[in-house]
Amino acid sequence: QKLNTHAAPPCVPGITYMTTTAAVAPALAALGAVVARRSARSTSTSSNPRVPRGRKPTQKITTAAAAAEQGAMKVPDEDSDIATVLYTSEALAARVKTLAEEIRADYVDKAPVFLPVMTGAFMFSADLLRAMKPPIKGAWVESIKAKSYFGTETSGDVKMQMHNIDLKGRHVVLLEDIVDTGLTLQALKSRVMDAGAASCVIATLLNKTSRRRNGMQPDYEGFECEDQFVVGYGLDFDSRYRELDYIGVLKPEIYESK
Repeated sequence: QKLNTHAAPPCVPGITYMTTTAAVAPALAALGAVVARRSARSTSTSSNPRVPRGRKPTQKITTAAAAAEQGAMKVPDEDSDIATVLYTSEALAARVKTLAEEIRADYVDKAPVFLPVMTGAFMFSADLLRAMKPPIKGAWVESIKAKSYFGTETSGDVKMQMHNIDLKGRHVVLLEDIVDTGLTLQALKSRVMDAGAASCVIATLLNKTSRRRNGMQPDYEGFECEDQFVVGYGLDFDSRYRELDYIGVLKPEIYESK
C-alpha cells in the first residue's frame, strides 16, 4: 500500500509524517473488531470469571458531579459484567484535556520526565501526553512498572521495576491511573527522589481518598472516585476490562466469587 507523506505541524519541526491519526484510526478499529470476534469465539465455552486490581488536586470533580454533567449512560449490552458507567469516553476526554493544559502550563519550561505507571495508566498517559500541544520542549517519556494488588486487596508490598533512566536534576511527573491507599504512590515518589530527581509530582486520573492509608495526595487529579471497584480505560480486574473506552463499576459477583 502506498503511503502519503504529510507536512509536520509547525510545533514539530524536522518531522515528516508517513501517515496521520485520522488515516490510522479506521485500520485500528478494524483490527480491534477482528480481535474481539476471535476472542469471543475462544472464550464462548468458558464461564469461569477471572479477577483484579482495584486502586494538590487542581479541581475536585466527584463521581456524582461527573454523572450529572454527562448524563446517564447505558451499559453496553456486550459488557454484562459492568453494573453502571461512571465516566463516559466523552467525560474522560474532556477532563484529560483540561489536565493536559494545566500540567503543560506548569512544566512548559522545565523539560520534565513523564513516567506512566504501567500497566493501568497506559490509556490515560497516552491521551494526556497527546493532548499537550504544542509538545513540551525537552520532555522525556519513559515508564515504570509497579504492583501492589493481588486480588481485590493490596498486599502492602510494592514491587517496582524501573529501567535505567537518568533522573538526576530532572523534574518528574508520575502518571497514575488511580491513587487508592497511597502506598504505591509513596514508594514510587521515594524511588524517584532517591534517583536524584529535582522534584516529583503525581498526576492521577482517579483519586480514591476514602481508602487512603497515609497522607499522600496527588498534585493533579481527574476525578475524586467513590469507594467502588472500577474498571475500564486502563484499569483492570485480573488483567481484564482495560480496553473499555469508559470507566464503570464492576458487578460484585464477578470479584467476590474469587
